[in-house]
Amino acid sequence: MLVQRYITPLVETALLDTPAVYIQGPRQADKSTLVKMLSEKTGRRYLSLDDAATLAAARTDPGGF
Repeated sequence: MLVQRYITPLVETALLDTPAVYIQGPRQADKSTLVKMLSEKTGRRYLSLDDAATLAAARTDPGGF
């Protein structure tokens, strides 16, 4: 179960006028879980640069990405 984080409303507010928000934090702090939950809630797409194909696309054509 995801615990409500203090950062959630701040990220939601930032997403109102910003196409992307960078979230940084220590390992196993539920960053990915938070982002996946917000992507479902807001209808935005979740992309991870841990995926080799996604990373290659971002490196090859950053503007198009």
